Amino acid sequence: FLFSSRRRHTRQRSVSWARRCVQETAIIVLALLTFCHCYHCDSGIITPYAFRLKPNQDLMTGILAFSNAKQLRAASISTCVGSVLNCTLRFANQSHLTKLKDGPYEIVSLVGTIAENGQPHIHIAFSDSNGRTFGGHLPSLEERKNFLDMDTTCPIYTTAELVIHELGNFVFRRDVDEETTYHELVISCRSSQN
Repeated sequence: FLFSSRRRHTRQRSVSWARRCVQETAIIVLALLTFCHCYHCDSGIITPYAFRLKPNQDLMTGILAFSNAKQLRAASISTCVGSVLNCTLRFANQSHLTKLKDGPYEIVSLVGTIAENGQPHIHIAFSDSNGRTFGGHLPSLEERKNFLDMDTTCPIYTTAELVIHELGNFVFRRDVDEETTYHELVISCRSSQN
């Protein structure tokens, strides 16, 4: 009798715990759907592109030259390996740029999106010769115009091998967001653009 009672109590506790988990999961999903603007565009084709930037080419200029040549309207950077001599970044929550000197640095990560008209939002991470890793926002050519008093380039040391995916049925745009005051991503489907 005692054993049966414990088992029933344990089972009731398990069912109660499972119900709570389901309820909490439902609340989280509803919250994500409420606060996350997710987009799905039907019949989209993803086109991969691979290219290489050579020594002394500027990383951002090279990426945007490629993007403009292909007339990309919505692209994501999936990977980049290579190295730079030095680079200018904007660290988190800072309004000024920081020039990383004393390179070269290995590119350990580079991700981002490219909107129509070559409007990028790219983050990059580097490691130095001691393995210390740091990263930040790679300033766009437009952002660089606010810092004409400094060298804002990011010249390639040996190579930068990139893979970019064009998201065929999407259109990315950047508009000033009233809440953040930054140019943020605005997503639409090409079919709704026609």
